[in-house]
Formats: sequence, structure tokens, C-alpha cells
Amino acid sequence: MNPSRRRGSRIGQALVKTAPEGTVVRLEIRVERGHEAGPQVRLLLNGKDPLGRRHFITGNHPRDLFETGALLPTDPPRRVALYGCGCGIFGCSALTGLISRTGDQITWSDFYDFHAGEYDGPFHEDSTWPDPVHDPDADEDLLPTQLNLPSITFDAEQYLDVVHDATQGWSQECGRRSEWT
Repeated sequence: MNPSRRRGSRIGQALVKTAPEGTVVRLEIRVERGHEAGPQVRLLLNGKDPLGRRHFITGNHPRDLFETGALLPTDPPRRVALYGCGCGIFGCSALTGLISRTGDQITWSDFYDFHAGEYDGPFHEDSTWPDPVHDPDADEDLLPTQLNLPSITFDAEQYLDVVHDATQGWSQECGRRSEWT
């Protein structure tokens, strides 16, 4: 079995236990000191972190995630790296998902594992497309692996409140990365 598919299967099992598809999930955001390079963002679903486990254990730096508005839905939806692999270099492999909004719900869906440093933060470094999976100029040697994970649905008001609070808390309490190293 392909290692990416095996990772997706393990994450999928944890995700189904934590946030069964079809249920509305409560988002919590925690900033904690990372193993390698300062603070990192943990994205908790119903109080647990099923995405940031096993292979994908490195969270984004808060500045990269909050100051760019990466967690905010856009039209068209855009693909965001939620976690990187655990080697210490964010993005040599990255768990990505599309963030979209429909009415009073925000959804993370269509998860892929991007390889070979295509992401060094929340956004794809070369593509101008909101979803580089469908970028016609993508390098065929670097095509991502689709992960068989269920969609995650959030109440838009609760989700946006948490993202806003985390963004404000980060900028007011934590400052810039240089203050953490």
C-alpha cells in the first residue's frame, strides 16, 4: 500500500472517531511551542487533534496561518496546508484541504498529501490557482496523493469567532516569531 494512502487511512480512522462525517464540529485553536522552530498552531476538532498526528505532526507557524487569513474561506475555495510532516521542515510533505463556505457552514474537504516542498507554509509556493491540484501547469513529478478523509463541517459563526480570537490573541500576546526563539 502507498505510504500516503496508509497515512490517510490512519488519520481517517481517528477523524471518524473525533468528528463523524455529517456532524457539526467545534473548532479550537491552540498555539504551543513546537519541537523545532518556535510556536506552532494545533487545530483541535471537538477537543482533539486527529489531523496533527502520525506523519503530519508539524503545525504552521502562527504568523503564517493567522496573518495571511489562511483559515478564512474564500470564493473560490482555496487549498491550505493544515499540517506538515514531522521531519522538522514544514512542507516536505503537507496535509492540505480545501476551505469553503456554504451558508452558515464552513467545510474542510478534498484532502491531499503534497510532497517535495510544494508548501513551505499554508499556501502552495508556485501555483496561482486557489487549488493547485487542478493547476494545468503543475509538475507531473510532484502531483499530490489524494487522502481518503471525510469532510469536516463547522458552524460558520463559531469557526469565524475562534479564528478571529486566535488571530487577535496571537498578535497581542505573542508578537512575532523573533520573540519566540
